[in-house]
Amino acid sequence: MLNHPPIAVGILGADDRPDIVETIRSVRCVGLPIHVAVTARRSLLEGFDGVIQHVIHWNEDFSSARNQLLEQIDSDFVLWLDSDERLLSFPEIDVSRLEEDFYTVHLQADRWTTPGRSARFHRNHPLIRWHGSVHEQPLKNGQLPPYSSRMLPGAAIIHWGYEDPEILAGKNERNVAIAQCGLNRGELLFGELLSLAKSETSLGLFNFMRWLQCFRHPEIQPNAIDYDRRSEAAYMLCTCGYNRFAQDLARANPLIVRLQLGLLADGWRKHRALDATRFEFLLTVLQNGLFDQRYSFSVELVGCSHDQLTRYIHALTAEWGERREIMNTTTTTDSFDPTATYRRNDDVQEETIEEDLILMHYPTLKAVVLNPIAAVLWDALRWPQSATDLASLLHEAFPQEDATAQHTHAEEVLAQLAASGLIQPS
Repeated sequence: MLNHPPIAVGILGADDRPDIVETIRSVRCVGLPIHVAVTARRSLLEGFDGVIQHVIHWNEDFSSARNQLLEQIDSDFVLWLDSDERLLSFPEIDVSRLEEDFYTVHLQADRWTTPGRSARFHRNHPLIRWHGSVHEQPLKNGQLPPYSSRMLPGAAIIHWGYEDPEILAGKNERNVAIAQCGLNRGELLFGELLSLAKSETSLGLFNFMRWLQCFRHPEIQPNAIDYDRRSEAAYMLCTCGYNRFAQDLARANPLIVRLQLGLLADGWRKHRALDATRFEFLLTVLQNGLFDQRYSFSVELVGCSHDQLTRYIHALTAEWGERREIMNTTTTTDSFDPTATYRRNDDVQEETIEEDLILMHYPTLKAVVLNPIAAVLWDALRWPQSATDLASLLHEAFPQEDATAQHTHAEEVLAQLAASGLIQPS
């Protein structure tokens, strides 16, 4: 006979908001016991049958809070809910037949997108602990759980806390404050980096380098055919014209709808034409429910028509034009003097991706991608250079090329760098 329950629910409930009552009621409807982490006992939670409060120390770290609560839960498995979520469905389970340590559940993040999956159900094992101060993840022996096949059938959670703009703004401020601690210590965990990237984007300050660092963060590099946590960053980079990562991920998994949408919208923005093959493929996926259900996208597209998909892509392109047109694809020559000498500006960040050199002027958040030849000219701008100086460097390196064309190329590169704030007259 068991001396402890097979399954219990853990909730972080120290934020003093009354929404947690609805969360508790949804869980008690299926008879699961509840453990709530609080910084001081809450009278609001007194009198609920099957609810135990545990006083923990809050130190601006969600994983620490979860781990403190986890140490006080004695069940075989733990299901985690946030205080602004409700348990929509949970199956009757014989836990003796659960062989894995981690399981994902359906999570409806908001009413506008299709459900995704979240690793919210895991074995109560001493080696399993949560990691990350914000956007935290459960780990076993320091390894992330696999997402590919471990789905707990019949379990669904609805997150309903993002519909109130004031609550959402408060969450963003809190997460950014937590992420700031990572900046202060000189390193950012993935969740902290993601919080900063999302917050800046919501304010209209699209930080290309931040999303690039999200994509390349070592914590989220893919394993085999598992769920690819880089997909959000790949999509966001695609919104500003850098679609290399979206192309790569869409080839690896063509059923990620959001990436296909991003590539279609980027193509329409650049060429005023839709890729007919990609469009028809995506339309077939949406009309037949063939999309990868681990990746969320706009729920209005499920079963959409040809015209509906077309309108959505056009609207998406218009939104990008208004909010996130960062990568400079045109050359502005109004403030460029081809006879002047230029040098690098301060506050320029650099990242190299294969043969591309990406530069961003941090104060203005303007970014450009340089091909290998343009990257050589950028390297030369460590010292003051004119278009004529740079053309001479090109001619020395490539004497077989036309000198006039090289001079024109040098002027074009300087004009693009000047328009993005990356160089200034010396």
